[in-house]
Amino acid sequence: LCERGYGDKAIRTLGLFDYLSEEACPACNTGDPREVVVAGNLRPDKAGYIYRLGQLDSKVRFRLYGPNYQEGAPQAGVKYCGQYPPEQLPQVLRGGFGLVWDGDEIQSCSGVYGSYLRYNNPHKTSLYLACGLPVIVWDQSAIAEYVVEHHLGLAVRSLEELPRRLQRMDRAEYAALCQGAAEMGERLRRGDMLRRALRGHLPPKDEVSE
Repeated sequence: LCERGYGDKAIRTLGLFDYLSEEACPACNTGDPREVVVAGNLRPDKAGYIYRLGQLDSKVRFRLYGPNYQEGAPQAGVKYCGQYPPEQLPQVLRGGFGLVWDGDEIQSCSGVYGSYLRYNNPHKTSLYLACGLPVIVWDQSAIAEYVVEHHLGLAVRSLEELPRRLQRMDRAEYAALCQGAAEMGERLRRGDMLRRALRGHLPPKDEVSE
């Protein structure tokens, strides 16, 4: 877009999507980093990886929320918690991390939906943070650098890394990520991201007509 003439005066980086809420952050964070939340469309062609989570060390537990879940053989460490409207999700999510992942595999974000994470800004990232949950993202995703730089969570190449990463995480490291998520979540709930972007486009006050 910049090469086609749309420069800094026309483009602002949002950072993250806001997740507006007038209510204080509910007690979604259980304080256990080994409890991982997955929220979103759970149909196999979009989130096929969730049907392979049982291959991981069962010390990591996954809680699934969303539509189109295909019941099958039980997977160790995986629990389906139902489907809720977006405005109710912050009241029911419970976990220690929120997972931003798509595609068919646990080894990488693959397929059309997985590859799209290289370019998009997933709204579920904002959902988790608005709930006070630090996030786990694919290290090749567009959002990964932002997450790591702002101490909002972990970036991993494969979900197979999670048992080791979470087992080795000490309380201080996890507490710092929770603090970062809580502070960012407060900003997202009050709409700070959009306000900041709009300030870059608005003329000075003395130029604004009444």
